[in-house]
Amino acid sequence: MPADFEGASVSGSPFEQDQPMLFQVGKLTPQQYHQWVYSPRLGAPRFFRSNLLEGISKTSWWYVPVIWGTVSIACLCHIHLHHTEPRFTTGLLLACGVILWQFTEYCIHRFLFHIQPASYWGITLHFTFHGCHHKWPLDSLRLVFPPVPAAPIIAGVFFAMHKVLPKEPAMTLSTGMLLGYIAYDCTHYYLHHSSSKNGVLRGLKKAHMSHHYRNHDAGYGISSRLFDTLLITPAL
Repeated sequence: MPADFEGASVSGSPFEQDQPMLFQVGKLTPQQYHQWVYSPRLGAPRFFRSNLLEGISKTSWWYVPVIWGTVSIACLCHIHLHHTEPRFTTGLLLACGVILWQFTEYCIHRFLFHIQPASYWGITLHFTFHGCHHKWPLDSLRLVFPPVPAAPIIAGVFFAMHKVLPKEPAMTLSTGMLLGYIAYDCTHYYLHHSSSKNGVLRGLKKAHMSHHYRNHDAGYGISSRLFDTLLITPAL
């Protein structure tokens, strides 16, 4: 049995063992999928038969700070050179943007990534965006969000902010959210692939490993435990 499927079978599974698995997981019943995807194992799956598509589907962690860090620096430079708001207000809005991202991160993780899909395409999409990470939590190349799909989402956030807020606070708040996102993806990678004696990071790692290996229905915050505490969903 290929490594991608080793230990991955379930009773009555329709998997074809010699085929890439992305478009096979949806053949599981919702109950089979739920049981299978939250039983983590080592290794990494193959999504596509095509080497090109397989390569495109993977992302190294450093893409996030290099690409989005560059964008955030450009935004901060623009704020510094062109905004008239007081520096205290700028700092406060950036901090609020980071916290707003942490709330967004919590909500996406809890209410979108941890739904229980009931159809072929629902299961396939869930597996693509989050299920594969729970099944293979140490797959380092399918952990951070790829820049190509991230770009229109980030652009959409900046656009929406400018629609509902004046130009300067919209730009500053959006930049804070972008900084929060960078911290989230880098922290997420760190929690899976590094260890630390630092109290904050050690606590985050303990909580996130509990989410993966003990109770996936708690501990939804990754870069912060703030909203798990406020909404009473702390990791066990």
